[in-house]
Amino acid sequence: MNDNKPSVALLTSSDIENFFPFGGILSYIENFIEMYDGQILHLTGSLDKKLYLKREVNYNNKKRDFVTIFRLNKRHNIPDKISNIFYAVIGIRNIKALTKDFDFVYAHSAEEVLPLMFFSKRIKLIYHMHGALNPFKFTRFKFFRNNFFQNFYERFVLVPVLKKSRLIITINQECVDLLEKYNITNPYHMLPNIINSNLFKPIDKFESKKHIRLDPKKKYLLYAGRLNAVKGLHFLVDVYNKFLSTTADRENYVLLFAGDGEDRTAIEEQVKKLDLQNNVKFAGLVEYKKLPYYFNSAEVFFLSSYNEGTPMVLLEAMATGIPIICSNTGNSKELLKNYSSAKVLDNHDVNEWVTTLNNTLKNDYKKKPFVNKIDFSFFSKGLNKQQHSN
Repeated sequence: MNDNKPSVALLTSSDIENFFPFGGILSYIENFIEMYDGQILHLTGSLDKKLYLKREVNYNNKKRDFVTIFRLNKRHNIPDKISNIFYAVIGIRNIKALTKDFDFVYAHSAEEVLPLMFFSKRIKLIYHMHGALNPFKFTRFKFFRNNFFQNFYERFVLVPVLKKSRLIITINQECVDLLEKYNITNPYHMLPNIINSNLFKPIDKFESKKHIRLDPKKKYLLYAGRLNAVKGLHFLVDVYNKFLSTTADRENYVLLFAGDGEDRTAIEEQVKKLDLQNNVKFAGLVEYKKLPYYFNSAEVFFLSSYNEGTPMVLLEAMATGIPIICSNTGNSKELLKNYSSAKVLDNHDVNEWVTTLNNTLKNDYKKKPFVNKIDFSFFSKGLNKQQHSN
């Protein structure tokens, strides 16, 4: 533990012990907890732990204090953004008491910190923007998928939190554009997402398949991440279905989904309708430490999203050296510009993706992993007023 680094009350509804909900924010938090040398108190969400009970967790050989604030449920009847506000309000007294002696609160979702901001005027807040996408734009709850809720979230939840923040961490230019849209002049620091290069690295394909019990004779086409509407997974199934009609080796190619989410049932129904049950595998929630084996087992990694920020999963895939086929959204093209085994496609056109996939599978490639290294010295900017940096 480095006593010279600021102490951090890490506020996030993600359940890092059960790795839920699966996605880029949780991957970042996982890496941050492992890599940050200062004191951390993790105010977290949980599927099964009691609320407000402080417990010490031996996390990757580091002792960290965890306190459950948010109760998570895999089958919500309302959006997480709304239920998290409820838990933050009823737990406000506990949150204030737990965070008062820390140098700053490090928040990753606006609704989780909004009540604390109103009830604790002295809060030193660092807010991490994991993208500029409005969460109500692609919510699976149709009642909330409209301009009213999108505008309400931005103006009365997100913007007040941004204006209160001592430091805003952004991941791409779209985040900066959002700050400019609302005339927010608070200091910001642009930080590409971080990965653990000791974990995500090239591993022998046969050994990787053996480790996660995949058929060594099969050739896997991988998607890893949350199964929801914004990820374009129905489109990806259509691409895979068309691809099978173009190859004589169709029995050996498997579309592999590593992850879970609210769209899983609908995707399974699509797979059944297309009679692809024997060709598509759902791995479900995957332990974070096993993800590198999934990347290294695959022939290619897909990211077919309609909207992204700076996708953590791309950095993880790049670190293993796997070929990537990706839609042009968020910061994807910039991330992949120097990665020779990647194709970024501007359109969600099935024929174009199938052609690109066939060409990718025909090409021989040598794994040239990409690695990014980050320190956290910029956190000290959250304790002082100063200009933004890139």
